Amino acid sequence: MGAVRTLQTAHPINTTTMPTRKISGPANIKKCQHPEHDVPMNQLFDPGTYEHECPSCGNIIRFTVPEPSLKSNFEKRWKIGDQPKPTMHQVKAETNNIIDEILNEIDRVQELVLEYESLPSEAGMLGAALMKQSIAHGKKVISSGDAIEALRAYADLQSHTG
Repeated sequence: MGAVRTLQTAHPINTTTMPTRKISGPANIKKCQHPEHDVPMNQLFDPGTYEHECPSCGNIIRFTVPEPSLKSNFEKRWKIGDQPKPTMHQVKAETNNIIDEILNEIDRVQELVLEYESLPSEAGMLGAALMKQSIAHGKKVISSGDAIEALRAYADLQSHTG
């Protein structure tokens, strides 16, 4: 038999077919291509510990889903000695929808129109005319129900100042 020689190559991957086989070193890792190899990502799991086994290669993945913490975070905000938790009725009473806000702005701008029209020498007529256009647009949007246009009308009404 001949002497064993150690050969150093610049290319670690053997691309030719030779009567050479690997006897040590890291194993060639080939990932399983089965569609159910990994844990499904678009699925909600109840809290607990789970085990997922690939039906093709038998690889097992264990994972834990913790308890949800939203409730505990909400409870931390309302410590003993703080104000009592608001009821749903109180929360609804404090919030307005965009229609209510537009109506409030229309009332405010209509008062401005009266002020502008009362200025001497008709100095405020152009401003009053622009405000009347915004008011008409706001009323039209309320009846249409278009949410995007309602936001635009609201911003337009807010832009008028006295």
